[in-house]
Amino acid sequence: MPRRFTRQEFYDLVWSKPITHIAKDFGLSDVAIHKICKKNGVPNPPLGYWAKKASGKPVTQTALPPPERGMTDAIVIAEGSTLSEPDSLRAAREQARINASSAVEEEPAAPHPVLERTITALEKAKPDERGLVRSTKAGCANVAVSPASIARLSLALDRLLAAAAVQGFQVVKSEKGAVFSGHDVQIAFSIHETVKRVKHELTAAELAEEERHKKKLRPNDWFSADYFRRRFPEWDYIPTGQLAVELEDIYFSGAAPRRNFRDGKTQKVEAMSEDIAVGLAVFAAAKKEKARRDKEWAEQLEIERRQRQEAARRQHIAKRRHEEMTDVLADVEKAARLQQLVKNLKTKMPSDEHPRTTEFVAWAEKYIEMLSENLSPARLDERFAGKRLFGPDDDYNFYPSRW
Repeated sequence: MPRRFTRQEFYDLVWSKPITHIAKDFGLSDVAIHKICKKNGVPNPPLGYWAKKASGKPVTQTALPPPERGMTDAIVIAEGSTLSEPDSLRAAREQARINASSAVEEEPAAPHPVLERTITALEKAKPDERGLVRSTKAGCANVAVSPASIARLSLALDRLLAAAAVQGFQVVKSEKGAVFSGHDVQIAFSIHETVKRVKHELTAAELAEEERHKKKLRPNDWFSADYFRRRFPEWDYIPTGQLAVELEDIYFSGAAPRRNFRDGKTQKVEAMSEDIAVGLAVFAAAKKEKARRDKEWAEQLEIERRQRQEAARRQHIAKRRHEEMTDVLADVEKAARLQQLVKNLKTKMPSDEHPRTTEFVAWAEKYIEMLSENLSPARLDERFAGKRLFGPDDDYNFYPSRW
């Protein structure tokens, strides 16, 4: 049943206990509670607020601002019973929020080796056609920023590595460069600066160069490809100064965890280190959940493949047995019909008037004896063994499909 609050009532609730606890009361995720706060202009306690308050440290409660234009004073929350994401992801997010809120502020340690290598590589790199420098050396983080943003990147990466350590992640070398390792998984990441593309406007010097070039062209050159060849770039690329942290791109069925963290209108990535670290923990849980599902799916596919293969093998065996049974019954019918013919000939034919028929009857009797011998248990066993039938090698010549 929906629960209704005024903005003041919801503000008092949010500042009365951690949002993870409030989320449990409503059967929602803490992310959903944060979104409700943002939508209704209700400030919520920052990470570490409750840990500081519990230890007796001074804390500051942000006052409730007046509602913005078009914002109502009523907040309606429909309690949720289920979420689209698995329980493992919700549990990982809740535990990560608790870890972040309980983190103890420590004196800054020496810069991380990955951070030092990355910044050194960026400072030595030359900007590319988009005005960005990149760290391409082994053991460096995968980043692409303008030279003017290197200082910001250093601060953002330093805070991110510290927040990730609180969540149990360390940065290690891998084939993908530097990756976050923890929770039994590795997560590749990148930090890049967005670039704005604008149409290139020819400068006075470029216009003059174009005129000089045209004057040098001979009459026949007016129809050549050189006349129409672009001499200056069509687009200019301008770094915006906006940074973005992205986690590796992996397909998740169902609810996918957040993997993009970008500069906003007011909040920058260097201030989002705790949220990004929480996202790392959720992403790690999602990777493990995906690995579990993929394993189950692969096992199910293997079971189905074996079932199809066994059905095809049984069909192959049945076909071979039926063909052999048809051949055996043909020999039985041949012996019975030949025996009946010999019997009829003996009753109707004097022995001395038809010598050739008499010879045929003698031969047929021997042939019947041979057929009868071949249909004996011992001879049938030899016959079936030669054709690899009715035994452990019944599936002889069976080649299962690769698919």
